Amino acid sequence: MDKDVAKRLLSEAGLPVVEFQVVTAAAFRADPRAATAHASELGYPLFVKPANAGSSVGVSRVREPGALEAAVRGALAFDRKVLLERAVDAREIECAVLGNDDPRASVPGEIVVDHRDGFYSYDAKYVDPDAAKWKIPADISPNVAARVQDLAIATFRALDLAGMARVDFFLDRKDNPPSTSTR
Repeated sequence: MDKDVAKRLLSEAGLPVVEFQVVTAAAFRADPRAATAHASELGYPLFVKPANAGSSVGVSRVREPGALEAAVRGALAFDRKVLLERAVDAREIECAVLGNDDPRASVPGEIVVDHRDGFYSYDAKYVDPDAAKWKIPADISPNVAARVQDLAIATFRALDLAGMARVDFFLDRKDNPPSTSTR
């Protein structure tokens, strides 16, 4: 799925998305500095990710402006456009949606990451067996769980999906701390 197109459709539908910018390979080849000139508007750290790759392939966390061009170049090895996305200090919540015309959302789960990358990176997913664990159901209030499920279904509909999808959410840590220890 094209993350750029998906985020624009979700924004148009009034659904919350993390602030982002797009850099195309053509623009970056022509002038890397100009193509990434507005990244500071997102703030640092930020994430660089290929628009169409999954499993965190080509994704990197950029902590300072001097590392941005290398991260974009790395992500462009996987796609012709990349997203620069504002980093959020958040808990990662997932919610499955099943159905077609009358989709239903699962119980939300949480991915708890304890990895040197500091996020749910490719290595955290597939290389380091101790980097992540799942809490199902997520340790969130019933009201937050219901909101996640409603947003998951709204996302499913806004993107005109069918069958099955997993919708990922970031819950701001300071506004949504777990009620119990996660590690």
